[in-house]
Amino acid sequence: MKFVIQLILVVVLSWIGQFIGPWWVLFIAAGLSSMVVKSSGITSFFAGFFGVAIQWFFQTLFIDMANESILSTRIAQLFSLNSSFLLMLITALIGGFCGGFGALTGNQLVRIFERPKQKHSVYS
Repeated sequence: MKFVIQLILVVVLSWIGQFIGPWWVLFIAAGLSSMVVKSSGITSFFAGFFGVAIQWFFQTLFIDMANESILSTRIAQLFSLNSSFLLMLITALIGGFCGGFGALTGNQLVRIFERPKQKHSVYS
């Protein structure tokens, strides 16, 4: 359940953040969502990865549909790719890794300031 909440939070914060700041706001959005929803490191990474990848894929898809695939086809030809869809998948993959590492950074930042749990023993 934490994964789904963090995933939705990453998608919403990164979508709102791209209207406010530059592209790297997604690092902050993924990190903040990881700080709010405290989960394990691997869960935070994958929530950030899939959240930003989904958001970037649909954002590039909407941009591609708005200009009738003219821009993406030309950029795909520039990179010697066969289709503009492959370009959108690569874009989503790059954004996903950025979001994943941003979420993992937020998770580890929270762990730095946590107090260690005390072990209560009968013999101490």
